[in-house]
Amino acid sequence: MKILLIVNPLATGYSKRKVAKIKKILNFKFDNLETVLTTSSLDGFNISKASDADIVIAAGGDGLVNEVVAGMYGKKDKFFSVIPLGSVNVFCKEYGIDKNPIKAARNMSLAKFIEIPVGFIDDKLFLLFAGFGFDAEVVKLVELNKRRILPKKLSYVFTGLKVLLTKKFGFMDISAKGYDHNPAHLIVSIVSSYAGKYQLGKLDAGKLNLFAIFKSEKKFLVKSLFSIFTNRGFVGSRMQADYIKVNDVTLAQIDGEVYNIEKKSIFISIKEKAVKLIF
Repeated sequence: MKILLIVNPLATGYSKRKVAKIKKILNFKFDNLETVLTTSSLDGFNISKASDADIVIAAGGDGLVNEVVAGMYGKKDKFFSVIPLGSVNVFCKEYGIDKNPIKAARNMSLAKFIEIPVGFIDDKLFLLFAGFGFDAEVVKLVELNKRRILPKKLSYVFTGLKVLLTKKFGFMDISAKGYDHNPAHLIVSIVSSYAGKYQLGKLDAGKLNLFAIFKSEKKFLVKSLFSIFTNRGFVGSRMQADYIKVNDVTLAQIDGEVYNIEKKSIFISIKEKAVKLIF
């Protein structure tokens, strides 16, 4: 059995000593371990796509996890797993992978795997959720702030406050289940929590779960954010769909990464039991 460990050396939690310990643990568990370090964006995608490994392990943050799964999507009888080295590690929180990377390596077992869903914005894959409106704008500004002094978690908080005070939002045009809708803010999720910690509400498995705010007044956005971050769930409209169409939107966030939309219309869909996750 061939195992490939893809490591992002720019991840917040990376250190040579830590990765050496992880490799030692994985070498004890599995034979034939190969390790590759990424050097640029999309390396995770390109390396995993080209690999014939039976198991591909992403050691990094949520961005690397997304790239690795996108690269190996569609390969039958292949498995993937995650060693959390990012600053937030939302995917690991959602699927119960230990936040300590050493413990995550020790706990990894071929006897424990599940088949998880993936979502698509056209051909762009996501594992958690996609956000439009307020959510996308905050992620964009956080990523643009290359001179960020605050930790990334606090940076989201202060950036969110700035967006609330300064940004005006219009309405978007979406089609779901044969009806047109015009929300000001939208989260399309295939998991039950936001940021791996805050509950959105009851999840309809195998569907795209839409959490929408249809009023542009900021008091409604503030009310919903407060409810989410105090773990009372999402306050707003909820829908489920197999796919949706979104028109005339130029910006989204996908699994915490900025995604610029150049097409007039995009389609969002879900594929059940798409990838085998060792956890």
